[in-house]
Amino acid sequence: MNLINTFKKLNSSRLARDSLFQFVLNTIGAIISFFQLPLFLKLMGGNGFGEFVIIQTIVFTFSAFTQIQFYQGILKFSPNASDSINKTSVMMKLGIINEVISLLLVVTGFLIFYGVVNKTYHNLIDINTILPIIVVMTTSISSGQTISTVLRIVDKFQYVAIWSAFCQLLRFVLLLLLPKIATSQGNTLIIALIVPELLRIVALIFLIPNNLISQKWNKPTQFKQMIKFSLTITVQEWCDLPVKQFDKLILSIFVQPMYVGTYHILRRIGTMMAMVVIPFATSFFHEFSERFNSNNVKGVLQLFKKSIVLFSSVSIILAIGLILSESLWVPRLFINVNVEKHLILMIILIYIFINGFNAIHTLLYVLGGIKESLVITFLANALFFISAFYLGYHFKTEGLIISFVIQVIAVIGLKILVVRKKMNQLSKSIG
Repeated sequence: MNLINTFKKLNSSRLARDSLFQFVLNTIGAIISFFQLPLFLKLMGGNGFGEFVIIQTIVFTFSAFTQIQFYQGILKFSPNASDSINKTSVMMKLGIINEVISLLLVVTGFLIFYGVVNKTYHNLIDINTILPIIVVMTTSISSGQTISTVLRIVDKFQYVAIWSAFCQLLRFVLLLLLPKIATSQGNTLIIALIVPELLRIVALIFLIPNNLISQKWNKPTQFKQMIKFSLTITVQEWCDLPVKQFDKLILSIFVQPMYVGTYHILRRIGTMMAMVVIPFATSFFHEFSERFNSNNVKGVLQLFKKSIVLFSSVSIILAIGLILSESLWVPRLFINVNVEKHLILMIILIYIFINGFNAIHTLLYVLGGIKESLVITFLANALFFISAFYLGYHFKTEGLIISFVIQVIAVIGLKILVVRKKMNQLSKSIG
């Protein structure tokens, strides 16, 4: 009977329902995305894939500097607010406008960059490599986090997970079939990258409730705080660029493009592991905000402890599965490139640690530690940037991974200390 009651309680909880549902679909999507990589390698070759990754990194960097994360303001300030609809509507419109402007700036900026580089270095970059990346960026930018966050607030987040998994499946099928019928490699990449994204965007737009679209522009309460919070998170994302994007550019200085592609695949293994806990982490952010806004400090702490157990357990199970099945997927994943197996093990182990403490980042935001988080991120990434050049020069790919490990330990360790301090202060103030 207790088990039945527990199940009913979990089923009725939006946190549990959203997390479990998206966990299943994210896992499926991550696995499909994982096995897209050998198809890309087969299509472009080792060096071609490495060049693709380098150019993609430059485009993503441009994108990061042009987008403001308004959706973060929705997640923090909309839950339990009396003017939740107005807040969500205003921030949604700001986010979508920003994404459209960002799209135009990125495409224009990168075309200028492409023209300057090719004029200076005599057609160094092939347009067949550039065009697919520009195309996918125009779709991925416009399908940013704003709409997904809005659908979470209105309890339609399951559709985001469904369409994300469908997008990955369709791309896999297209990458499998198109090389047999397409006239060129560029056409294959463009179709495989753009068609699934366009379908997903259109579907999600139609899911936005009419009352959010038709809502008149009324400046909500805490508007300045929402904008300030979103801007601060954006600056933190800029500080995170060394470990998220610059690592591949740094490595490209010391090795051939093929090895940059190998490093990218290694990091994608970690990204796949992270994708499995992302649905839980996003749901926990919403739940942290609700409990914090209700002055339920004990509830916030209990939820954080549960997140460590849950995220670590899921990651360990996944890691064991990856290690035991290594002989099945490694030869198929690393086509036309060489990889040392101890590097794969290093990535798997560090992502168990990263996933286990995933909620520390959102918890610090909720506790009002955005400035402290920004300082920690800046210092840790400065450390990564310096160590990456030194270790990358001496140890190549292994050196970049070691630098990443140092950065991760620094960020999580310092954030734990700040969270403990803030939780103690909050408990004393409430009494």
